[in-house]
Amino acid sequence: MIYKNISQYVQQLSEFLGGYVETQVDSLMEVVFPDGLAQQLNINEYYKFYFEPRPLMEENSLVLNYNSSLLEQLGVSLKEKTIFSQTAVSSLYLKKARLEELFKKRLNFINSTYKIIEIKPSTCSYLILNYKYTAVSEERKDGLTSVAINEHNLFLVNNLYDEFEALFIDETNAALEVETLLPPSPLKVVFSMVSMAIEKILKEELADFQKSLNYRLEKDIKRLSDYFNAIIKEIDKKIAKKKTNNENFDKELSRLDFTEKELERKIIDQKTRYQINVNFKPFSALRVIIPVVALKTLLRCKKKSREINFVWNPIIKDLENPCCKKCFSPVANLFLDEESLDILCPACRG
Repeated sequence: MIYKNISQYVQQLSEFLGGYVETQVDSLMEVVFPDGLAQQLNINEYYKFYFEPRPLMEENSLVLNYNSSLLEQLGVSLKEKTIFSQTAVSSLYLKKARLEELFKKRLNFINSTYKIIEIKPSTCSYLILNYKYTAVSEERKDGLTSVAINEHNLFLVNNLYDEFEALFIDETNAALEVETLLPPSPLKVVFSMVSMAIEKILKEELADFQKSLNYRLEKDIKRLSDYFNAIIKEIDKKIAKKKTNNENFDKELSRLDFTEKELERKIIDQKTRYQINVNFKPFSALRVIIPVVALKTLLRCKKKSREINFVWNPIIKDLENPCCKKCFSPVANLFLDEESLDILCPACRG
């Protein structure tokens, strides 16, 4: 999720680190940090955080912004606190009726044929990864975001964590029916997909931040252009005058060339100045074993064939689209590579 202001980010960060947070008004937040964390970071246990400038400050009170040293300290603690856990959803309603009809409606096999061999209850592992990111340019923006992925078919599930919170989970049986677990993809492949997804998510979440920087960049470029173009205009007048009077105007031509090049250089400097550098790192991961319906399907392309499991997800109550082997995009119109029989999207198949 995106945090629309710093107070939301501070609240989420403080609570994750074990703090107790109370917000009375938008500009004031009271936080009590665990004693161990306070000692480790050499900070106070109790703070009043303000998010607007104040003329008078009380004891143990701070005005916070994204460059505050306290946030830097908490961020370091967050980096050291990477947590992994596993749990299972013990019981969910699994749709069985009209799944073949839904399958036919949702998926289109362009250069292959299919036959559904078996429809049966199974389980899938879903990985929920929470990330902290820092975007640095002329300004700095910190935030938290998350991504959830089916480790079997690499399907990205939107808002899985929000849906998951409302479910009954079995903390004591995190390996629920492992014998029915659909085989996960290699972790290297899973994390390649997650990295691509995070980059896309952050591009969307930082759109307003980028828009603000672009607005300032345009203003700075216009200011530079107006200034240098006024100089260039004066030089052009001098050149025209000296040419009419048959005077030596090589010096003015040299000034003109230097001024034009200087304008280009300064515009490049401004663009570099407003570029966004984004760093992101996971700070927690949760693997959830969820009951699903697996549609075991035989795919044929020319003389070759392969079996693949398509998944109906009871949390989103829908069929998960398979992913392209090359770009990882979800695919509705499926091509099969004629040699490997990997699933490809129309763009990657060419």
